[in-house]
Amino acid sequence: MSSERMKAAEAGQVRYHGAPCRKGHGTERYTLTGVCVVCNREHSGKWQRTMRQRLREAKAKAQGNEDGPLPQD
Repeated sequence: MSSERMKAAEAGQVRYHGAPCRKGHGTERYTLTGVCVVCNREHSGKWQRTMRQRLREAKAKAQGNEDGPLPQD
């Protein structure tokens, strides 16, 4: 664990500034995991879109609408 991360953890901080991200997003990272904040946000958004689409497809199948997903609200 980096010294900046250790200092942040001891201070009870959720985020800290460490080494730049491999993808070039910057230096802000989560103290608990060390993950880049921007990378985490992008991954979470992608996961949410995937799950939302799967739910729409499951609802359409359950309602017998095999032609495609339901209209979005």
